[in-house]
Amino acid sequence: MIHENIIKLLTGVKQIARESTNILKESSINFIEQSIIKGHYTSREEYEQLKQLVFKMQEEIKSFKKK
Repeated sequence: MIHENIIKLLTGVKQIARESTNILKESSINFIEQSIIKGHYTSREEYEQLKQLVFKMQEEIKSFKKK
């Protein structure tokens, strides 16, 4: 019984982490789309933040592909 509860708990935590990651990615994509693609230009500081965000997302995608 305890083992089943632990497995359910770990599964729930994994699902929450996955959903949180998806929400973060979606908000990042929306921000990039609104700031760059649709013609709303950014400051140099915002550009650097976007650049770092894109690099981070690329690394996360690579790590997901490896799994």
